[in-house]
Amino acid sequence: MSRDSSPLKDRLIFVVGARRSGTNWLQRIVGAHPAVVNVPSETYLFSMGFPPLVERFHHGLIGSGQTGFVYMDREAMLDGLRDFADSVFIGLREGLDPAAERIVERTPDHVRHLDLIGDVYPDGRFLHIVRDGRDVARSLRSQPWGPSSIAEAAEEWRSAIEAAQAAGPRLEHYLELRYEELLANPRAGIEGVFGWLGLAADEQTIEQTLAEAGVRFNVDPQAPAVAAGKWRKEFSPDDLASFERVAAPALVALGYEPVAGGRTLAATPATSPVRTQPETRPETASWAQQARKRGRSVLRVLRRRRRGLQRELRARQRGLQIVVDRFLAAVNGRDWEAVQALLTDSAHIRIVESGRPWQGRGSDAGRRLVEVLDGDPALRGRQVSGDVHPGLPTYTVVAAYRLDDGAVLDRVWTLTVEGDQISRVTYYGLPTGAGSRAEPVAT
Repeated sequence: MSRDSSPLKDRLIFVVGARRSGTNWLQRIVGAHPAVVNVPSETYLFSMGFPPLVERFHHGLIGSGQTGFVYMDREAMLDGLRDFADSVFIGLREGLDPAAERIVERTPDHVRHLDLIGDVYPDGRFLHIVRDGRDVARSLRSQPWGPSSIAEAAEEWRSAIEAAQAAGPRLEHYLELRYEELLANPRAGIEGVFGWLGLAADEQTIEQTLAEAGVRFNVDPQAPAVAAGKWRKEFSPDDLASFERVAAPALVALGYEPVAGGRTLAATPATSPVRTQPETRPETASWAQQARKRGRSVLRVLRRRRRGLQRELRARQRGLQIVVDRFLAAVNGRDWEAVQALLTDSAHIRIVESGRPWQGRGSDAGRRLVEVLDGDPALRGRQVSGDVHPGLPTYTVVAAYRLDDGAVLDRVWTLTVEGDQISRVTYYGLPTGAGSRAEPVAT
């Protein structure tokens, strides 16, 4: 089954945000709608469940010899993940409220995995709740399971904000909410959220939701009031300085006003004494014994060097394979920005179609390569075979792609790796009639 034919298409709502930002509160608000059911716990499905599995796959070449990784078409992998996740959420819905039209999942840590969730659920709705990082840090430190310092809490909040803002623009349905604004005017906030989600809400539903929003749940036992600005009463000048040293730019970017005057504590780098080894005097030995000893020593050195060279070659081979797979994964995923980023500034590009080559160098040649790849119907098919012929530093790759009409087209690459980029590409569109019109060699 594909994501397009999923039985839960347009039905999943994901609530994310830094811990102690109000994700639980927002989930209860949305879940108060009669057409919605809440997943009753944090699933960590996309932060601790799927990532270790996803990391075992690569999407470059079927014949790749990477140890510990296996090729799978990326779209097929995402469809498989969607099938599994749908089974989880359908089972929960059937047990909790079979009539529910929407399902709300809330795992704060999923804020760091929005790219993966968005790929598996491109039709999902994402609600990101943002709260003043100082209140978040104060609340985090007060929890028995929380970080031990304000600096650690500030880093956790800052990294969550940055992760969401990096992924948010590529999500089709993404809404950022402010905790403080929702708290100050819950009716307007609730009506806005329901409207954005496409959930009809009469006055009775709004009143029920407002009542749920006013219930204290999962609050800080040391400061149980639902309020903004609690940090003002509890932060010491050192706390404030610690927070702003780590997260002031993120705070300002969100429109929260920093407070000047916190004392900045200078860190003193740790040093360790230098230990010296005592000098040793060589033992006296006969000339023959010393010669044998030197001979054995030379042999050991040569063996070590040979083993070291073999390890170095294997490591380099693995490194080259990773770069090649990364490049082909970008091609297969039609991520043309990533393709160009993997080319060196002076990359030499050669394109051979119907036996007639074109070649060039640099960014213009890279753009030409992307144009050819984007227009090649073979690359719109699914890779069904891929043979790799490794070399140092050039790999030859032969791949076959099956189109929707069943036709199979072959393509050949030679890729020269330089560091973590590709310095030379030759792309062969074999004479199957599938390639674009060939042009003479550029001068």
